[in-house]
Amino acid sequence: MVIVLSICWLTAPSVAHSDPYIIAVTPLGDAVYHWYYEGTSGGGDPGSITDTREWLPSANPNMAGYANNGPNSPYRAEFWSTLMEFNISGIGPGTITSARLNFYIVNNYAGPLGVQTGLRQVPQALSTQLATGNAANDQFTGWADISDYSYQQSYYYGWASADVTWFLQSDKAAGYNFSAYTMESSLGQLGFPNLTFASGEDSEYAPFLQVELTGSPPAVVPVPSSLLLMGSGLLGLAGWRRFRKG
Repeated sequence: MVIVLSICWLTAPSVAHSDPYIIAVTPLGDAVYHWYYEGTSGGGDPGSITDTREWLPSANPNMAGYANNGPNSPYRAEFWSTLMEFNISGIGPGTITSARLNFYIVNNYAGPLGVQTGLRQVPQALSTQLATGNAANDQFTGWADISDYSYQQSYYYGWASADVTWFLQSDKAAGYNFSAYTMESSLGQLGFPNLTFASGEDSEYAPFLQVELTGSPPAVVPVPSSLLLMGSGLLGLAGWRRFRKG
């Protein structure tokens, strides 16, 4: 009598699973760009009295704002923006299905004409360098608009967020270790309208990415050897019983 054993492989149900990631801004990942100008009509002209441009380490709170006193003379303008970088190298394999950048607004002063601030993504493919996680050294400014926060003569505070799914997908697909974003203001006016929000120095309200990742179904799993041994034993016992009956 010949007993034939076949090795079977068990395949888990083809159901995708979702892995959430919470990624806080890196320790050196946020920095503030400050530009102050005083002169005749605009930045960089020969008649400038003061033209200061500087990157400052993370403050608390961070700021985005822009104001000028035009058409008064001498012309004065002041601009603040915040760069934020997040380490995405630890996001596992799979498809990013959702990503939101969350930040806590400490105060929003709209000024007499309102304020318009925008969250922008830094497309590193257009830059001369890649983000390193040290925002003050990287000194990026944003190009691609993600979301605008516009207010008219109002105050606002609390958590806010913007959908950055497409931008994070692009950065991950390109193999970047960091994803970079800026908060900037595009409306200059009297009264210095600005938006301030908690920085990475605030352990409770620091900016963070919330990412949902859908992975592949679990791999095919071989049947444990103990089950095979038990199966072969049962087959042998059945053959022995037939032999005795014959």
